[in-house]
Amino acid sequence: MSDVELAPVYHAEGSSTAEFEALLIKSLLEAAGIPAVIIGDPVLPNLPFEVRVPREHVKRALKLIADQQRDTAARK
Repeated sequence: MSDVELAPVYHAEGSSTAEFEALLIKSLLEAAGIPAVIIGDPVLPNLPFEVRVPREHVKRALKLIADQQRDTAARK
């Protein structure tokens, strides 16, 4: 994806779960056929993690993330 313009669709502030949250979102998007990358450094987990996708997939990615978060909240 080096020539593709990427846009952030998820941001997790640095915490003990930020990398895990970003990995879950990346997996969700990739399972739906949306290529995604994580920006962040596991060596410095106190820094934020971001999930980015190609610009043409932003709207669909944001909907998938919102749906997943809504479903997760409904189960609690």
